[in-house]
Amino acid sequence: MVLTGAIDHIAFFGLIFMNSFFVYPSFKKKFKELFRLHPKITHNCFFDIEIDGKDEGKLVFELFGEEAPKTVNNFLGLCIAGQDKSLSYWDHKFHKIAQDYIAQAGDIINQDGTGSASVYDADTFEMETNNLKFKEPYLLAAAKRADGKVGSQFFITFDELPILNREYTIFGRI
Repeated sequence: MVLTGAIDHIAFFGLIFMNSFFVYPSFKKKFKELFRLHPKITHNCFFDIEIDGKDEGKLVFELFGEEAPKTVNNFLGLCIAGQDKSLSYWDHKFHKIAQDYIAQAGDIINQDGTGSASVYDADTFEMETNNLKFKEPYLLAAAKRADGKVGSQFFITFDELPILNREYTIFGRI
């Protein structure tokens, strides 16, 4: 069975019907999670990856612009080098790789995890919230600073990481 569109539900006398299926009230949440559609992909971009001077191919990002529009706009702006390559991800590195956990990058200022920048007026901006969860590997999320704001830094997950749910803004996947 293929579900398309949003999951609608109708309740009659405490009985819940979702897409014409009867669902016990206690299973309503699990049913929604089970058949939840992936977020809409609004943009694609890529990094050319090089390791020790050897071309390793492209890392393609699928971005969820409806879930985190400001974060996606910032990421896209920093992906497009244009004339000013100093305010972009161009020729920068992954500064932290925790095997089987995450790879973190995006410090376009210091390249060591201490710097931040954004396409907006300040170096950081308020973290967006959404209901996306770290239920699968290869998700793209904004790395936040100690003050709870985000900027240019991001990380990619290598596994399900439910401990990170509601702590970071997921804005795409690879």
